[in-house]
Amino acid sequence: MIPPSSVGEGGPIVHAPGGKKASYSIEQSILLKLTLALIASAAVFALPAAYGSLSKPPSGAVAGKLLRQMNSSPDGRITKSVSCVPTGHKRFDCDLQSVVSTHLQVHVTTAGGSFRTVWEPLAG
Repeated sequence: MIPPSSVGEGGPIVHAPGGKKASYSIEQSILLKLTLALIASAAVFALPAAYGSLSKPPSGAVAGKLLRQMNSSPDGRITKSVSCVPTGHKRFDCDLQSVVSTHLQVHVTTAGGSFRTVWEPLAG
C-alpha cells in the first residue's frame, strides 16, 4: 500500500518502502544536482569536440586521396609519394614526389568529401 502524500502536512512527498518517510539531507540533494550538472556539461562539451575532430580530415587521408587521384590517370603510376602538412582549418600544403624524383608543391582545401587543389607554378 502506498501511503498518502503529505504535501498538505508540510512533510516529504517521497516515502521509502515499508511506509517509512525518506529523509534526504541538503548535502545529498546538492551532490545529486552537481552530478547531474556535470553529466549535462560533459555532453555539451563532448559533442562539439567530437564534431570538430570528425569534420577536419587528417593530413594522411588527404595525402592518400591525392596520391590515388594522381595515379588513376591513363598515364598510370606517376607519383611515388605525397606528404601533407596542415596549414589551417581544412587547408594543407602538400609535396608530391614523382617516380623520377621531381617535386611539386600543391595547396589543398577540403570541403566535404572532396578537395580543391591549387598548384604552384613549375620552376624553369
